[in-house]
Amino acid sequence: MVCNYREDIYTMSELLLKQSDVDLIKIKDYCKNPKPSGYRSLHVVISIPVFLVNSKTTVPVEIQFRSIAMDTWASLEHELKYKNKGALTEDIQKQLTQCAKTLSDVDEQMERIRASGFLMNCTKNGEIPEIIFAGLKIGELNEKESCENIRSKGL
Repeated sequence: MVCNYREDIYTMSELLLKQSDVDLIKIKDYCKNPKPSGYRSLHVVISIPVFLVNSKTTVPVEIQFRSIAMDTWASLEHELKYKNKGALTEDIQKQLTQCAKTLSDVDEQMERIRASGFLMNCTKNGEIPEIIFAGLKIGELNEKESCENIRSKGL
């Protein structure tokens, strides 16, 4: 699943895991703990029901949650490895690792831009508009905090 922002990755995975017919098997968080190559993604392995003609069975499924930037890197890195039969020079591997870091920085910057864009949308009377931000309904954060209070927290 490709999400616009890193924080959406966790929001979407939490929503998935709240489903009554979904059981968590394991989580591998390569967003918080990237692989040495620079690979980032949240892997969630779940068990889901599959309904057959006369029965029901459960099947393990792995879902990979990524931001757009993470998915770009993973797709291109995979293509390079596939075309080179898995063999990449040390120089190319270093460049890919640097690209992963750069794209991670882009993810962070986009989240800051998103947050500052939200702040610009505060209404004239200082009320927080009812929008979804970082997986929370802003109007419910703390009984209608004012835009100034949100700004002072550095969002």
